[in-house]
Amino acid sequence: SYSAFIFAAVFCLAGTGVRVNADSEIVISAVTRQTDLGPGDILIVDVVANWLPGITELGPIEFNFDSDKADYISFEQGKELASYVFYETKVDNTLTVTAKDQMASISVDESGDETVTASFRSDYQVVLFSVVLRMLPECSGDVNCWISEAGVFVSPEENVTAKLGSGVTLPIK
Repeated sequence: SYSAFIFAAVFCLAGTGVRVNADSEIVISAVTRQTDLGPGDILIVDVVANWLPGITELGPIEFNFDSDKADYISFEQGKELASYVFYETKVDNTLTVTAKDQMASISVDESGDETVTASFRSDYQVVLFSVVLRMLPECSGDVNCWISEAGVFVSPEENVTAKLGSGVTLPIK
């Protein structure tokens, strides 16, 4: 009967004790809420993940911008990721960012197996970090910001892959 089949399927899945899912995909994008931009203006670009399973490490993420249109001003880690320590280096028009969860917990069960748990998880979009740029006084045309490398996202709980999402192209008025 149909109900016996459902019961058997639920019993088999419940008995495994392991979460059954395919690789989880995280999409990394550069976004901004700004639309009106002129020479000398400040541009804030957020680098976001569409969601985050329990991640203990991430990166290197490479953020790029048109250095003939804008100067790099500063970097700020996402507010939700307060337990992570971020490291950033800038060479020319590329900012490279890595991060590590400093509050991840490690527990050991009776058999000596370690379980690592990340301190933060979200099923919703998360700002990983923000980049502040200043438009050059003589700039014109469009300014572009994009992610060229998503890096690796380490999750002790599931297999995670990261892929590149959208970038930002804004006209300079």
